[in-house]
Amino acid sequence: MKKIIASLLFLVGFSVIAQENKIETGLYSSTSPSTEGIKLILEKDQKFHISVISGTYEQVNDSIYFHPQGENDPQFQLEYVTSTAKTNKIKINFGTRTFLSFYNVYFGTQKINETEIDYQTLESRLNISNNNFDYDEKEYSFEIDRAAFIYLVTEEFDKETIVEKYEVPENVVEVKIAKKNSIFGKLKLIGYLNPKTKEFIVSEGNKPIAFTKTNNSNGEYAFIKPIESLSKKNWTYPGKPADDVYFPSSDSTTVDYDYTYDKPHYVFKLQTEKSLYDALKVAQKSPTKLLAIFYDTSKTAEADFKKYIENYETNVGYLMYEKYNPEYDNVNFYLATEADKNALKKMGVNEASSIVFLNSDGTKLYHCKGKMTDYDFSEYGLTYLIKELKAIDALAKTDAAFSNKKTTVDTVEKVFLAITQSEKSFVSEVIDTVIPPPAPPKVEFETTKEVDYETVDTAVAVIEPYNYSMFKEKQNVYQFKTTQDVVNQKYKQLLDAHLKDATVNTDLVQIILAELDYYSGFSHKLFNKAAEKLSVSDFQSIDYLLKFFNEIPKFQPDDYSVNYSNEYLINTVIVALSRESNATQLPKISEYYSKLAKVTNNNPKVLRNLIFALKTNGTPVEYLSAYESYFNSVLPNPTNIVEQLDNAYGLGQEMSWIEFKSAFANDANDAAWFVVEKLKNTNTSILNKAITWSETSLVIEKNNHYYLDTLAQLYYLNGDKQKGIQYEQKAIDAALVSSDSSTLEDYRTVLEKMKNGTY
Repeated sequence: MKKIIASLLFLVGFSVIAQENKIETGLYSSTSPSTEGIKLILEKDQKFHISVISGTYEQVNDSIYFHPQGENDPQFQLEYVTSTAKTNKIKINFGTRTFLSFYNVYFGTQKINETEIDYQTLESRLNISNNNFDYDEKEYSFEIDRAAFIYLVTEEFDKETIVEKYEVPENVVEVKIAKKNSIFGKLKLIGYLNPKTKEFIVSEGNKPIAFTKTNNSNGEYAFIKPIESLSKKNWTYPGKPADDVYFPSSDSTTVDYDYTYDKPHYVFKLQTEKSLYDALKVAQKSPTKLLAIFYDTSKTAEADFKKYIENYETNVGYLMYEKYNPEYDNVNFYLATEADKNALKKMGVNEASSIVFLNSDGTKLYHCKGKMTDYDFSEYGLTYLIKELKAIDALAKTDAAFSNKKTTVDTVEKVFLAITQSEKSFVSEVIDTVIPPPAPPKVEFETTKEVDYETVDTAVAVIEPYNYSMFKEKQNVYQFKTTQDVVNQKYKQLLDAHLKDATVNTDLVQIILAELDYYSGFSHKLFNKAAEKLSVSDFQSIDYLLKFFNEIPKFQPDDYSVNYSNEYLINTVIVALSRESNATQLPKISEYYSKLAKVTNNNPKVLRNLIFALKTNGTPVEYLSAYESYFNSVLPNPTNIVEQLDNAYGLGQEMSWIEFKSAFANDANDAAWFVVEKLKNTNTSILNKAITWSETSLVIEKNNHYYLDTLAQLYYLNGDKQKGIQYEQKAIDAALVSSDSSTLEDYRTVLEKMKNGTY
């Protein structure tokens, strides 16, 4: 029968007899819900350790600031289910869990960028109230109208609320969501050494734990990542239900430790210049910093500016503790006067009481009306504005590099790496709606210099959603100028230069992986492009990955979001080759599936995806030939089917063992049914092969009525009419046992035709 939903195939009665294998030593990570983060270490001397939290730490005097592993990971894990069929609905599936899992979780939808976000509590979305919930585990899901973006929020009463935004491609029909349930959540741990007792006190603010000294690589799944993740204090939205009053629990035994005086205090000082010319010369020496110009001609301007700088220095000093940290030193400031009026006009700034932001090259990134005393430019507001400005700065420097005919290949690579490592900027989303800004502003006395991309901040900050943008006058935001054609030319130039590499360039690998996984790549971030059919450059980039397929996984990147494993390489190439837009170049796609199969020793996942491509866009002969190769590679002989499937599963699968078996059975039935449905007047040879595939599906999934119906019709078509009638009756009986009446009428019609000879 036709392909059925995979979840209907999983039978409760499966059991797997494990072979007696020697346990491997090393690091194991928990994958069970609510225990994520627990590590089990088995040592060679038969000792073990269970670690419930790990990460890195930073020591400042006697204090240690802990950074738990994965503290910045997404709060939710998403998987997309896609389909070629178009639908206006999307299923949101939170899986099987209890009602309490959704406490303080909010779900939002946004039709397109710039539109209002529709937030609701998850209880409301699921139609759960205090009167109708229970504590038993069950599946929780609901449908929404198709939206371009979804938002997931876990509200914290005593911490910043995290708002995660996810982009939903047009071919997604279901979103599977799992809330990451770390047993510790997001901790902000601080440690303090008591010099008298030699005790090490560790606390998050409540119930500290005391430790005394005794003598006595973390794997992860490539889930879809959020395109934005924001920290919001006092997060809310229009119509949000009132929160219950929250009273922290008290504990008379708790010892409160005040770390106020333990924090080191760095005396931070800014250099401010007396002229715009000098301010720009200083800015050129700090390519990662911005220059904020306060154009204020009021009588109190100098006093306000002095007070502003003092407050800014104090706040930055607290952040830096006892030593200089460039992470917090992002801006130089200058107070403009009437003497600067003409220079500012050339930048498009015509009014006093304006704020102007330039990058180190003197390029204007943004200007607006305002005073230094306004909230948006206070120490707190400026933090968010800097995030947006740093992303704009990266785009401006990309323009500068790509418009320079003398730009080297190394610089081109650094440009693409910077874009790849940045978050998607909203600039590409508003580029068609804003009023074009004036010509690229350069002050007349600025000295020119070549872009040094070594100094470009590759960690360009996360740009907040349009609704939260600090840019109030969007017509004055720097507009990205480089065309997609130029970007594509530069990318091809980069790939051409590396075709003969003898050793792998991991920066290039990172760029390639992001671009093939289109929503992470430069095309999407710069031009909001969805997946298009693979270009010549894309095929070149796949060739590069295949050339160094076994060398790439040897590198361990510092960035947790970068995955160089063989499995990730396979998945990325498969996703790229599987794009619907590739239908017009099937021979090329088949060629690259074959290349991938070769370097992966005929990995079943690769062969299986080639089958899907050929079934959709190839000829019947191509599809059935590819399926036969796949079937024979997994089951080279007709005996010991389960054992052979076990060997194939061991090559690396994302599915569970039961899911893998069910998927293989379903694929076998699909191919067999294809022969029934498409090739009824075929020869005996293909019918015999289809019968073998169908019989195998029933070895794995006994009494599956879909599979029984397929086999019955194959027997009948192959001349064994009595056996066909017998198995069609078995299909009817199995459907009755499973209480699945949806196909009974079809089965009975087929059986009647078989009996009266009209089939």
